[in-house]
Amino acid sequence: MRDLVNRYVAAWNAGDGRAFGAAYAPEATHVTFDGALLRGRDEIAGVHSQLFDTFLRGSRIELQVEELRLVTDEVAVLHTSGGILEAGDAARVA
Repeated sequence: MRDLVNRYVAAWNAGDGRAFGAAYAPEATHVTFDGALLRGRDEIAGVHSQLFDTFLRGSRIELQVEELRLVTDEVAVLHTSGGILEAGDAARVA
């Protein structure tokens, strides 16, 4: 799971929507910062590709894993904290 979080962060920080989407299951849902509901890996990747090319260009995300709880061998609950930094922002998220 931590490797998955690292790939998610690396994809965001590289501005790579396709790699960002690959961090999700094919049938995943994702709620964006503005409340939009994205359904499926392809939609998540496509929307983020557009965002990384425009509004989120040069941004980066910093996340810390706060809790990881296995529900079953195939299901986990992952709680992270952090935030998105705009391009050129040197401050770290606490």
